[in-house]
Amino acid sequence: MKKESLDFIQVDYALDNRDAGDRLIPLAGDRGMAVMINLPFGRGRLFNAVQGKKLPEWAAEIDCASWAQFFLKYIVSHPAVTCAVPGMARAEYVVDNLGAARGRLPDAATVNSKEGRGEEGSDSSDALTIGFLPRLLVRVIDVRPEEMRALGWSWLYIFSVLFSYYILRPIRDEMGVAGGVENLQWLFTGTLLGMLVINPPFAALVARLPRVKFIAVSYRFFLANLLLFALLLHVATAEQNIWIGRLFFIWLSVFNLFVVSIFWAMMVDVFDAEQGKRLFGFIAAGATLGGI
Repeated sequence: MKKESLDFIQVDYALDNRDAGDRLIPLAGDRGMAVMINLPFGRGRLFNAVQGKKLPEWAAEIDCASWAQFFLKYIVSHPAVTCAVPGMARAEYVVDNLGAARGRLPDAATVNSKEGRGEEGSDSSDALTIGFLPRLLVRVIDVRPEEMRALGWSWLYIFSVLFSYYILRPIRDEMGVAGGVENLQWLFTGTLLGMLVINPPFAALVARLPRVKFIAVSYRFFLANLLLFALLLHVATAEQNIWIGRLFFIWLSVFNLFVVSIFWAMMVDVFDAEQGKRLFGFIAAGATLGGI
């Protein structure tokens, strides 16, 4: 930049990533180069840091109505910055970000007094505290701040479902084999018949119950089944356990199909198509880890 005459530069710069503002951006200003700012929201890190927090009272002094406007006005107030390039997935984000182009901008004195340079007790160090995991997630996947909570619970949900299934699966297999390997074909046939029998009431419940209530009813039903099997195995004779094991083999196979189906049906309701393209791969990784 010192030797060449460039029309513009493009750098990462945000309230939590200010290194470029110390040398590169001032140098571009001195050399008459336009400056485009990438990632003014720090890949969502800033929104994660202020989630649930109110704008500081002095934000009204620079006409900020949202955190997005607050972050953008900090960027574009730098005298050498030409424009910022925030990523936006929804029309309402565009409208909100455009608000940063209106009203007053913070002057140099305000920026210097409020940014704190990470000093203890400063506005920036209090507002921009962010954990390691959120920082890692926004670097690995394209997740928005408002999606973080739903994504985390969804990942834990499918991880727990597959984790529980793969704990029970060896027990199922052992109980199935105990009844004779030659009878396994009938257990698979029984699994098919069990799915055909349970599907009509399953579909009826899906149509009649709200999603949250249906999920609660379904998992409580399966939990009650597990407790019943535990009780039967405890009180039954060795010969009776053979038949209980066969029933458990069929039941667990049906359980696996329906609990996974319930999960993905819920995901379709929670996330739209655009979110699904970005987030379902990460959620599916939770299922893989649960199976391991």
